[in-house]
Amino acid sequence: METPYERSLSYIHSLLKFGTRPGLERVSALLDELGRPQDKLKFVHVAGTNGKGSFCTMMSEILKSAGYKTGLFTSPYVFDFRERIQINGEMISEEELCEVTDDVRKAAEKIAKKGLQPTEFEFITAAALKYFADENCGVVVLEVGLGGRLDSTNIIKTPLLSAIMSISLDHTAVLGNTVEEIAAEKSGIIKENGVTVCFSRQNEKAEKIIRRTAEEKGNVYIKSSPEDIKVLSCDLSGTKAVYKDTEIFIPLIGEHQVYNAQTVFDAALALNGRGLNISEENIIEGILKARIPARTELFGKEPLTVLDGAHNREGIEALLSNLNKFLKGRRLTVIMGMMEDKEYEFAADKISKLAKNFTATRPSNPRAVSTELLVKIAERNCACVRVCENPSEAYREAYKKAGKDDIILVCGSLYLAGDVRGEIVSLNGESR
Repeated sequence: METPYERSLSYIHSLLKFGTRPGLERVSALLDELGRPQDKLKFVHVAGTNGKGSFCTMMSEILKSAGYKTGLFTSPYVFDFRERIQINGEMISEEELCEVTDDVRKAAEKIAKKGLQPTEFEFITAAALKYFADENCGVVVLEVGLGGRLDSTNIIKTPLLSAIMSISLDHTAVLGNTVEEIAAEKSGIIKENGVTVCFSRQNEKAEKIIRRTAEEKGNVYIKSSPEDIKVLSCDLSGTKAVYKDTEIFIPLIGEHQVYNAQTVFDAALALNGRGLNISEENIIEGILKARIPARTELFGKEPLTVLDGAHNREGIEALLSNLNKFLKGRRLTVIMGMMEDKEYEFAADKISKLAKNFTATRPSNPRAVSTELLVKIAERNCACVRVCENPSEAYREAYKKAGKDDIILVCGSLYLAGDVRGEIVSLNGESR
């Protein structure tokens, strides 16, 4: 028998059958029925192909450090649906999710009768906004789901700040076939008379579109040079760097996180011109406390397990950079599962070249690519390739066979990370 919480999740997930349909008409009607909770809130709105989750996590920690009751809306989740809706780092409770789901469902049923059936993401967006408003959040860090211009989070008015993180090719069937087209869609979150902060190492073609959009909308435009931040040291614990004469420690692993942190630093300072009060001490503390599951997340030591949900070219290249920089020369066992609409050929080819053993598995998602396709690619580069359809079983077997100096890499999808993370924790303990 389902609990009330399980029934709420079942209802939300049942809306998947309505797919992803870009446009703001349905979410607007849904929020009208709920009394337009978004108009009672202040936002930091975040778009981009990569780096959104890192930015949102660091920014929410900074705002919390500065004393603001901070809502955080992100997607997708890794191991608990409630990760998507948080206040001051605490997930919405099961009881609260049930309550807000009931309220939003009543509103959804009303607009459905008018031919405006909301999708799953529109429903979740509305639920999060209502919850944050009911809880009187001082600021909400709001991550777009897909794109920007027609994303349901774009129902808000001019935010305190719009952040456009790294842009590359992803979701091309929906957002466009060039970086410029995708940048135009992401820049759709920029609204009149706001502040726009651009990722410091932005693609030049994308940056031109973002800058032009910001200027057309009368925004203050902020983009620092990547040369302005100096790395002092870098290892598997994180990176120590100096920016604007301030020393910061970034616990998120990888060179790309340095520039994510630089962009967050700029954004946090810019919020001081938007009615907030954030000190450099708040920024240092917030970045230091940032933790993100499945972003080169490390478990155990003998063997070491690396969990990474990167699923597009830029994310995979960042993972490869980390492997080559910090773990080169150690025997690598790879467990990979990906979605069929992601760059699985690129990922499987590049990562299998580093692997001593490669296991293809299938995340619990209907869009998962077949293990046969991954095997076919990996066999070009790796002599020991096998299939294990069950992700948890694949990890257990790899863990039993691994030597103390080996590395087990679980990669390819956040859905796979969610499937396997519990098994990893049970064998290794929490991440370090």
